[in-house]
Amino acid sequence: LLVDASNAFNNLNRQTALHNIQALCPTLATILINTYRTDSQLFIDKATILSKEGTTQGDPLAMPMFALASIPLINNLKSLSSAKQVWYADDAAAAGGLKDLAKWWSKIRELGPSFGYFVNPTKSCLLVKEKHLQLAIDTFSSSGIKITCEGARYLGAPLGTPDFTQQFVSQKVDEWIASIEILSSLASSQ
Repeated sequence: LLVDASNAFNNLNRQTALHNIQALCPTLATILINTYRTDSQLFIDKATILSKEGTTQGDPLAMPMFALASIPLINNLKSLSSAKQVWYADDAAAAGGLKDLAKWWSKIRELGPSFGYFVNPTKSCLLVKEKHLQLAIDTFSSSGIKITCEGARYLGAPLGTPDFTQQFVSQKVDEWIASIEILSSLASSQ
């Protein structure tokens, strides 16, 4: 189950994150509290807007803050389901039996918002073996998740059947060749 979250870095609940980071990583907590305890001023042209939640784009502390802030959510999910989790930044994935995945999905939807983690079902994908496809459809029918036995892109790479992987890689190679041809023609015309 590959989960996409909507604007996770922007929606991060700052107060919850800062509170949890004090216990999880006191050495980093001080700088994060000094940076994020009050609304951040963002300057756009001649206007100033206040950033009240999330991390600031371009802040080198944004990824460590998000990673640390995610630990309590990840641990809660781990204690509530036997699905195996993998997280990379705001991209969550879980593997296991369909019952475990359904429970994990339900819990991430329930617990995520208090951390500022709002799953986006329409951009999430359940990849199953063909023999489990009908059960997956029955189990996740009302979730809005795309269900496939072919494959999906995960962290920019193909995950799925050999045919899906081959097609994905061939398409990327064709796109790369096309961009090289465009650059070559531009260079030769100058």
